[in-house]
Amino acid sequence: MGYAFIGYILFDFAPAVIYDKPLLNFIFKSSDDRVYHYNGNELHTIFDSSTKCSIRPAVGQAFIIEVYNIAGNQFYYYDCLSKELSDMSSEPFQGKRYVDVFTSKGDTILLTKSGSNPKDILYIYKVSEHFTSFELIDEFQDIGRNVKARFISFGNEGILYTGDVISLMDENLGFHPLKGIKGYYGHPEIIERNGDLYFLAIDKIAGRQLFKTTLYSHRPDTKTNNEFNYNLKTIPNPSTDFIFIENLKLNDDSFYIITDISGKTIMKNRFIKQSINISDLKSGVYILSILNDKKLFSGKFIKQ
Repeated sequence: MGYAFIGYILFDFAPAVIYDKPLLNFIFKSSDDRVYHYNGNELHTIFDSSTKCSIRPAVGQAFIIEVYNIAGNQFYYYDCLSKELSDMSSEPFQGKRYVDVFTSKGDTILLTKSGSNPKDILYIYKVSEHFTSFELIDEFQDIGRNVKARFISFGNEGILYTGDVISLMDENLGFHPLKGIKGYYGHPEIIERNGDLYFLAIDKIAGRQLFKTTLYSHRPDTKTNNEFNYNLKTIPNPSTDFIFIENLKLNDDSFYIITDISGKTIMKNRFIKQSINISDLKSGVYILSILNDKKLFSGKFIKQ
């Protein structure tokens, strides 16, 4: 037996896609080529858009609206409480595509990528309230074609599953990719049990498998293996010209190598001073490795 529809029609046009937020805030693009905000009492026109657009939930009572154009996509930030629309078509969105946004320890983290090629770069930004300023904190190359992000936080740590790259996040917002595996196509599920993380991923030999890892602070290799530890600190970070080694006393035999995120060697030399001139480097994230007293120390820095 069927049931009769109980309710009423809200609008005299057809909503195409609808997104919601707590406190009864809906954002949708309609058949009349407009993007609307409905708060349960009144309907507010955000802007006209005759082209395709996507609407993504941001933090709090806000959304990010991406409008597709041949000349380049435009991005807007809309606050449902103030009903203010802000143009965001600049860095980090200039020439990039939106991936996801999430919060950790009160920080807002934004993910964008450089395009739709499997070799593209994933950019990780820490953003301020209302998305008015952006700080690049990391980037990964070869993220795959089908990029769907999922972030799960556990206390001050977490795991980020983005396309082909699966990374553990430490308590300082440092991201550490897991080696030897690739993300499994589709929106991944991550299950946590007593500090252990379970997820599906692709092994190079065995194919799709169920994997288990632990939170970053629980891993034994974060205490002994510099590949994961990144315990070398440079100041200032980010930097435009010189970086200084903060927590390591260098000797006459100290040697350094700077590589990009793909592993390509960019610079290498012996230390003359406690600093390195990076003014000729392109903007981006780099890894500095130092051989000192027969021990290897590594750390990331950002060239602005």
